[in-house]
Amino acid sequence: MVAVTGLALTGGFFPAAWAAVMAPDEIVRLSRVETVVTDLGNGFYRYTYTVWNDSPAPQSLPGNRIPVWPLIIGWEIPLDSPALVAEITAPETWSWRFFSAEEYFNLYGVENPFDSLYVLQWYDYELFAEIRPAKTIAPEGFNAFFGADEYEPFVNHFSFISPLPPVDGPYAALWMDLMRQIGDPPLPGAGTIGGLPYTRRHQMPDGGVTAILLGLGLISLQVWRRCR
Repeated sequence: MVAVTGLALTGGFFPAAWAAVMAPDEIVRLSRVETVVTDLGNGFYRYTYTVWNDSPAPQSLPGNRIPVWPLIIGWEIPLDSPALVAEITAPETWSWRFFSAEEYFNLYGVENPFDSLYVLQWYDYELFAEIRPAKTIAPEGFNAFFGADEYEPFVNHFSFISPLPPVDGPYAALWMDLMRQIGDPPLPGAGTIGGLPYTRRHQMPDGGVTAILLGLGLISLQVWRRCR
């Protein structure tokens, strides 16, 4: 497994280099997602998420003095169809994208961790676009260690609207080394559950039923937009 370690260069406001070093499974990665689900009326819900990095840091390994800082660079949730969500938002420096199961496999070389038809992924756009070294979700103490002031152990303002009511649902935190760590349901927050209903690919009903279900979701979102 590859763990990513931030290496600071003097004179900068943020770590100016990142080194990937081989590290065993002892590296501890801890994340959580806080959820607020708001009933907007007329059968629509706004889902708002805050992602936390609770990893202990810096971590060290026997015989290796390089500090290891587990960093979150994205996170993902499963969907039956992109048509079931609208008005997706992302915080500053972040963006979002949909992947079909096939697109996900073609990009990462592994099946998506939910075995879902689609994945909604939020990701640190500026990091992926190489605009800057990183603007990630870093563990507590990262700023002090590197003499920085812009890294936080959480990022909020992830949201979307959906006609689907909330259920227990998984998410996957995406770490700097592209490891995915599944967070079990529910997505907690204010005593609510915050996942969307989805069906594993190998348990999907026949195509006709699936098309009807997705069509109803799309119609609902069109009605929502017109009523605003």
